Amino acid sequence: MAFSRYVDTVEVWWSKNVSPEWRRIRDALQSILVKEAELQEIVRILGTEALSEYEKHILNVAFMIREGFLKQDAYNPVDTPSAPIKQFLLMKAIYTYYEEGLKAIESGVPASVLRELETVKRLPRLRMEVTNDVAKEELTKFIESLVAEIRATINRRG
Repeated sequence: MAFSRYVDTVEVWWSKNVSPEWRRIRDALQSILVKEAELQEIVRILGTEALSEYEKHILNVAFMIREGFLKQDAYNPVDTPSAPIKQFLLMKAIYTYYEEGLKAIESGVPASVLRELETVKRLPRLRMEVTNDVAKEELTKFIESLVAEIRATINRRG
């Protein structure tokens, strides 16, 4: 994800060769991790009950970033070599969960319901399930399924 000091240097390559959305999504995910660090202090003192649904969603998304993107299994033959397009689409899937989840929360869907959706439960494992050769097709379909499942959940509750 290039959470480094060199993001400005690598941004040109990522934007040109993978997606012009790379920097915006990367920055959004980094902001979520920063917000998570702040929320963890509240959780430590008051517990998760003190958090709003939005804040609980932030914690869920931060978990997805760490487990579904930043973590890497050096012994997993699918996870070890990760093509740039796969990396970007994993980021985009997590970002889509964040954005669509916000809409769902605004519609009254609890963060706990979002976390239990089948596509969401699969999100942290995608990096180990989707190979580089089918990443673009499979992850694009996954993102579409994720959006459809969250929107169906909104419609059921609305």
